[in-house]
Amino acid sequence: MAVVNLPDAPSNGTTQTVGGITYTYDSSKGYWTSSAGSSGSGGGASVSTSDSAPSSPSDGDLWYDTDDGGMFVYYADGSSNQWVEVIGQQGAAGAAGAAGADGSATVVANVTALLALSSPAAGDQAFVTATNTLYFYNGSGWYKIALINTNPSISGASAAYDLAADGTATTVTIVATDPEGLPITYSIASDTSGNIATVAQGTGASTNVWTITPSTNTAHAGTFSLTFRASDGVNIATAASSFTLQFILANSHYTTALITSVGANNATNKSTWDDKSSSNHTITANGDAHQTTFSPYRHGGYSTFFDGTGDYLTLGEQTSSAYGTSDFTIETWAYFTAGAAGSAYRYLFGQGSGTSGTNNLGLYIQGDVLKVWHNGAATITGTTTISLDNWYHIALVRNGSTLKLYLNGAEEGSVSNSSNITSTSAGISISRWSEISDPSYFAGYMRDFRIVKGTAVYTSAFNSSLPDTPLTAITNTSLLTCHLPYIADGSTDGHAITVAGDPTIEPISPYDYKEYDSSEHSGSIVFDGTGDYLSVPADASFAMGTGAFTWEFWLYLNSSTGASQNILDFRNGSAGLKIEYDNAGRIDVYSEPDSSTVITGSTTISLKIWYHVALTRDSSNNLRLFINGKQDGSTVANHTSNYTNNSGRIGCHYTNITQELDGILSDVRILKGSAEYTADFAPPTSPLTAITNTSLLLNGTDAGIIDKSQSVKEVSLDGGAKSSATHYKYLTSSMYFDGVDDKIRIPNISISAGHDFTIECWHYLTSRTDSYPALFGNYSSWGAGGLGLFADHSSYSGGYQLAHNGTFPAINAGTVNYNQWVHVAVVRSGTTITLYVDGSSIGTVSSSVALNGNGADFIIGRSSDNADGHIQGYLSDFRISKGLARYTSNFTAPTAALKG
Repeated sequence: MAVVNLPDAPSNGTTQTVGGITYTYDSSKGYWTSSAGSSGSGGGASVSTSDSAPSSPSDGDLWYDTDDGGMFVYYADGSSNQWVEVIGQQGAAGAAGAAGADGSATVVANVTALLALSSPAAGDQAFVTATNTLYFYNGSGWYKIALINTNPSISGASAAYDLAADGTATTVTIVATDPEGLPITYSIASDTSGNIATVAQGTGASTNVWTITPSTNTAHAGTFSLTFRASDGVNIATAASSFTLQFILANSHYTTALITSVGANNATNKSTWDDKSSSNHTITANGDAHQTTFSPYRHGGYSTFFDGTGDYLTLGEQTSSAYGTSDFTIETWAYFTAGAAGSAYRYLFGQGSGTSGTNNLGLYIQGDVLKVWHNGAATITGTTTISLDNWYHIALVRNGSTLKLYLNGAEEGSVSNSSNITSTSAGISISRWSEISDPSYFAGYMRDFRIVKGTAVYTSAFNSSLPDTPLTAITNTSLLTCHLPYIADGSTDGHAITVAGDPTIEPISPYDYKEYDSSEHSGSIVFDGTGDYLSVPADASFAMGTGAFTWEFWLYLNSSTGASQNILDFRNGSAGLKIEYDNAGRIDVYSEPDSSTVITGSTTISLKIWYHVALTRDSSNNLRLFINGKQDGSTVANHTSNYTNNSGRIGCHYTNITQELDGILSDVRILKGSAEYTADFAPPTSPLTAITNTSLLLNGTDAGIIDKSQSVKEVSLDGGAKSSATHYKYLTSSMYFDGVDDKIRIPNISISAGHDFTIECWHYLTSRTDSYPALFGNYSSWGAGGLGLFADHSSYSGGYQLAHNGTFPAINAGTVNYNQWVHVAVVRSGTTITLYVDGSSIGTVSSSVALNGNGADFIIGRSSDNADGHIQGYLSDFRISKGLARYTSNFTAPTAALKG
């Protein structure tokens, strides 16, 4: 075969003839094309070379396609003439070529160096380190390529956790995914757990699981945070969580007051009003309106107080107290404030239409012991003497055919009983046997009155395991009451309870509790009915217009004067709205556009009981009033009144200082644009928050000087008493008294005869400005029942002087040290009062009398019965404990702030 040699580096159009075939170089295609010479004779078919099929071919003609190198023969079959490609046999595979070099991008420092690259070819890539940017050359210019690595998503961690005080571990499982599908690495970016808890990360397939095991040491209580991290190697997603370990404070239920400063320098109880809505309106306090910790979310809970003269509760139905012949348990905590001498008696509960017959059942105190009445006789008589002003757990239990009475878990007596107790029309009554019209009322406090029908909750003595947390509606509970900030049945039956007389809800309980936390336990606003109110500024968010809205608050009414008391008054004379407590003791809603009271409540508001009140208008223009979660009064349909007024007052008339509120409000919230409640609901059990559409939210948690026990309903700062950051002990501020007219006033603290107590505080006195400065006093004219402690009385030798039951000084001892922190404690244990200074006894006096100060207010920072007697200096952690002598011998003064 001839070898065709063509010229190197030809120009366009260069020709070369070889073997009778002329080849022409086409520079646009980059190769040689050929044309056939004249047909040879006898040589067979002609071969045409071109990049397109020849025209008018004959059968057997050959054509070489110069465009793709294929050889074709023309096949004339008479019907489907066509060019047919000639395919030779596949030759043996050639040897593999050398491996190509790895692809890469040129790395340059900046864009200037990128543009300086010589002769880039299409497809070249370059990475600019200055901007971490990749570029691609398309043959005419450089193009920036977006480099994407998206953050992983992370979930599974809650914002906050409460750790178990018994050491039970909390497990947190983090779930993270990467959009690019890259593997995730888990870790903790920040761990501040310290000695509060140990934090352990899982291994293997569980590296996204953390186990947080809390300490059981009460000294390790506190809050810490963890920041969980998920990384794909490039980007990181994080989730932060806080963990709180709080312990029940031993003996905290004895604390009647713990007055201390938590405010910033110069803070008072009405200097700061934080509207916790996003609008943060400026609220102005007038008169003595102030904030305190007393609230419907009290950490220690509430009990129901019956004064012994007409107070009782009835159910008015039969089912909860119809036990048949089955097991049952009736139990309660009781705190007796009056006994029943001689043949008199006081009922804790009673049921049945008569004192004889198998349907009657009653529990009462006679003399100083408990008794059970059934079938016409006292079938069980207790053996333990009931002392006044102490908590007792009492349980009446039928187990099989035996009825037993337990007192503080110990069996008091039993009797064989299998009676068919079916109840009668009135059912059970609490604090009286109402169905027989017996006037023998219980006097004292009850907490957690529970009936469990069908179960003997206690079958043997349980004095070592008395309930130490609030009772709940366990299986078969048919009644649970005297346990809420209002009066209701907490069982699943939800019985309606009728209130007779004037029982009240009081901040006293047999259960210890955790330290006060404003975010969990909230606060309140006190109005004394004599010029107190809050001014709310004009703002469009308070003009409800014709749309949906919600007004709500908690109300604890202190007195009823027979006149109406305005609660929320957003009127202007023509286009406003108000909610009031009317002169008939109900909640009313007055609408100015309608010139009338549009809703008149049906519930009688009792004094000193918390009520949750909510007024809503929904998107269908239905106006409703709710009291403790139940609709009160009728629905006002098609209520389209246009409320354009945009300002108002809380606690009095919108223009005059009249119709003032004498009571306490908590969680005042206004929503514009939504009806939070449109049907019956469970009242809130935790502080309200600023949800969508919140225009106003006042929790009452901005006081500078507070009561951590949440037992004191009013903490009045008189004169210029305030928080100070000048001197403080364990907190960041203390209570300051200027020695001229400052004092703190709280309601009377009554200490029963013969009962232990502890009154203590830290003081930092700077000088004596009055002749007889007093740290505290609860007496009137130093008379009987009075108690007070003076520091450096001018008539004595510069020590401490105790006023006691009309005697002064009952103790005169020690030395008052100025300009330093000193701990003092007045403690009665048994029949002896001891005065301790910095943990050491400096004097004693015999004492067994009641110390109630004749009902006088308890004064801190001044003597009780004079306009002078002020201290100059600072106090911290002023605590009153009733029923407990916290110190019975010399002791080390507290080394940290008191918690409860």
